[in-house]
Amino acid sequence: MDLFTFAVVIIAILSGTKVIQTVFQSIFASRSRPDEQRQFDEKMSALKDEHQQELAALRERVEVLEKIVTEKSYRLE
Repeated sequence: MDLFTFAVVIIAILSGTKVIQTVFQSIFASRSRPDEQRQFDEKMSALKDEHQQELAALRERVEVLEKIVTEKSYRLE
């Protein structure tokens, strides 16, 4: 076996190993994906709710500050 044939065989073995590894990873990832996706969706929903509550609280604070600043008796000194 000459050097060129040896190199081709090694590259073929490594490529085949990588293909098999990728196939197994995709099979295992597809099995666990629905649970992971559901957990991700729940976390994102919780974050969205939290941000909406925080935004509502900030808007309420801004309204109060606007009322204070626009009062005729309010003066900056």
